[in-house]
Amino acid sequence: MTYKLSDFDLNKIFSEYINDILNKNKIKYESSLIIGWRDSVYNKIFENLIEAQYKNIVLIDIFKQNIINFKNEKKNIKYFVADVRNSLNIFSKNSFDLICWQHGPEHLEKQESVNIIENQLKIISKNYILLESPLGEFNQDEMYGNIYEKHLSSWSEEDYQNMKFKTAMGEENKNIIALWKKN
Repeated sequence: MTYKLSDFDLNKIFSEYINDILNKNKIKYESSLIIGWRDSVYNKIFENLIEAQYKNIVLIDIFKQNIINFKNEKKNIKYFVADVRNSLNIFSKNSFDLICWQHGPEHLEKQESVNIIENQLKIISKNYILLESPLGEFNQDEMYGNIYEKHLSSWSEEDYQNMKFKTAMGEENKNIIALWKKN
């Protein structure tokens, strides 16, 4: 099913999630995993997570300087320089209420990302997974000295929908936002 951004934007997703946690108590208020960090327009989600005073926020990024930059700004978060392809096995089943991997899947070969999402993220997620990537092919090479910024795959709404995610088009229909909720 495809949604319009007005029905499914990041602030609405986050607001509904926080509402579930704080007001309805449907979801145990515990933790989030942030995969990848770069100073960007998506800081608002992370700021909201921090302001919500989660007991457990974990950030992993493969590029050490991103972690250093984040550490300079944020407190009370666990940081790991780690590769998403081989580091998620340290987390147990249902470890995180919310997993955010924004602008990450396109940095791996598509099948690698699909395997991580299906065989790891869905297992360690207690409730929600929020993904975002460019729509279609978006060529990008390394940036700011980070070889991992190169795009290795392109994504469509159908790719996410095939993994049972609800999708919406993001900023100027250039990005796909995908949300999965555990049953």
